[in-house]
Amino acid sequence: MVINCDKIVDAKYRIKNNDLSCDFNECKPWPNDYKSWLDPNKKSPPCEPINKNLYYYIKDDTIFVRDEVKSKINCNYTCYSKRNYEKIDIAKNVAVNSKAILECDVPWVKCYNEENEKVYENIELVLKKLNEKFEERRDFLKPGYSLPNDIKKYSLHVVVIDSLSYYHATRALNQTRSVLLNHGGIELKYLNVIGEDSIQNARGFLLNKNSNNVEDNSLGRPTKINDWGSKDPCNVALDNTTYIFDYYNKMGYVTLYNDNSGMETFQYYNCVGFTKKYAHHSTRVRQFLNFFDFNRGEKIIWDDFKNKCSSMTKDTFKYHEDFLKRYQNQPTATLTWDTYSVHDDINDIFEQDEYLSEYFERNSKYHKDSFLIVMGDHGYRTGPYMNTEVGKYEHSNPYLLIKPPADLLGNEELIGNLKANSIKHISHLDLYATFLDILTEGPKNNFKNLKPYDLSNVVNDTIKGLSLLRPLPDENRSCYDMYIPSKYCLCQPKYEKLSRWQSREIYNRLEEVFIKDINKQLENDNLKEMCSQLTLSNDVKDYFIVKTSRGKNTTLYEVSAITRPGKGSFRAYYNQNFTLTNDIIRTNMYRDQAEVCNKESKYRKFCYCKILLKN
Repeated sequence: MVINCDKIVDAKYRIKNNDLSCDFNECKPWPNDYKSWLDPNKKSPPCEPINKNLYYYIKDDTIFVRDEVKSKINCNYTCYSKRNYEKIDIAKNVAVNSKAILECDVPWVKCYNEENEKVYENIELVLKKLNEKFEERRDFLKPGYSLPNDIKKYSLHVVVIDSLSYYHATRALNQTRSVLLNHGGIELKYLNVIGEDSIQNARGFLLNKNSNNVEDNSLGRPTKINDWGSKDPCNVALDNTTYIFDYYNKMGYVTLYNDNSGMETFQYYNCVGFTKKYAHHSTRVRQFLNFFDFNRGEKIIWDDFKNKCSSMTKDTFKYHEDFLKRYQNQPTATLTWDTYSVHDDINDIFEQDEYLSEYFERNSKYHKDSFLIVMGDHGYRTGPYMNTEVGKYEHSNPYLLIKPPADLLGNEELIGNLKANSIKHISHLDLYATFLDILTEGPKNNFKNLKPYDLSNVVNDTIKGLSLLRPLPDENRSCYDMYIPSKYCLCQPKYEKLSRWQSREIYNRLEEVFIKDINKQLENDNLKEMCSQLTLSNDVKDYFIVKTSRGKNTTLYEVSAITRPGKGSFRAYYNQNFTLTNDIIRTNMYRDQAEVCNKESKYRKFCYCKILLKN
């Protein structure tokens, strides 16, 4: 691991930590050697838009064939419905005779000339307003718990910028943060992940679930077993469970699922996710067409961005903006998830600052009556920066800002609680509790008398987190208390590096079990057939480093390893019995090594494709 942390030593700028067994390794956001990793001046190449659509235009909910080509061109569009993870069906084919009402949000439009030759096609993303009445079904509430019929319904808008850490937001999004703070936003500095990747953390803040066992490496308390036990959560459908936006649906809100990732949040990779429609508006069909390149769908979508000098990020936020405009007089709940600003390259976000600041300023009028949450799911995790001191901390510390509705900004109790909690140690499970509080108990009492409250009283579920709108305990909760596995905890055990010479037996044992454990991952999803067995790269300096931390009844080993072929970089944790605790973490990019032969397995991060050895 590269030592690049310029530590924050002044106590007034650090979290108040009463746990003597661990430290928050807080660093200044700009490492001394930041130019080795960060390029604030990175820009996309200049671009001149090209208009290739000479045939139709879309206005509101209607598609029009242009007058100048109407006699020579005929167009149609197709709507699809999502059947499951890997299948879609044609829902409707509609001919556009000069004009036609759009009947879906993702119409695939094709235009033909008089010789019936296709002259243009595009996969559009439009917001077709629904005119239905949004009925309430309060069946998710616990028997005995009730809400007034005239309860105030504040909208909820959750914007996830995938892989955005707190530190990286302070580096890259100063204009955007300024806009959000000026409109009453409050940043919460110590949000802690509960898992390595997007799906594990989304299970926390969207489902109130944890998918990792949680061991107590300090006091040796019993292991907290994950919510699925021995089952693979990927194989369990999520319909009619604890999805927070389903509760908002049932309270009569209009909902939006707006995601530009390759697959839906809960379908990575090969997961069942939802089998039924779970939002009034969504990008689900377009994600499918893009990811599976259905009938060249990926090329069509990306060629359109190229021609318009646009991007997946801008298109996603435009869809959200259209939703806000169309439903501005109704209670709404939205999840917008942007994967393209940071996820693949830590430097891509710098040039998005101007666009995002203008976006949030322009739409502030639509957010007035809303709780706006801007957050990361985790910090950057797919490049060499994660293998630095600061990068390791950042991975566990995603960004979080909460902006209350305008008419609650004068609520001294609410704002006081948020400000006090802004320097407390919190988890994604607390966000779930907060979203539930915004929907139920908070407005039930007009956000007054905000004392600590067990939200398990509201629904038939044990709510693991605490609402951030209410006072948190004076002393910070431990990671064990918050269902955070120790390897992701911001408060890290006090490790000492073991000397290979003095601890040869420990090194030999850990090397043996690590190689066995990492190759065992390749037994999943038939990877053994296509991926090379891994060995330690003992021709590289520091190819295997062991650090140790001793608790009251436990010993924890942190292992950093480099493997071959491919110089894969990994981190793993073992207990005193040399047993692996939870998953092995990949700390460098693996796409070019793994996705040559497998794009879908969640275990592909351990794969170095055999075909690369042949080449």
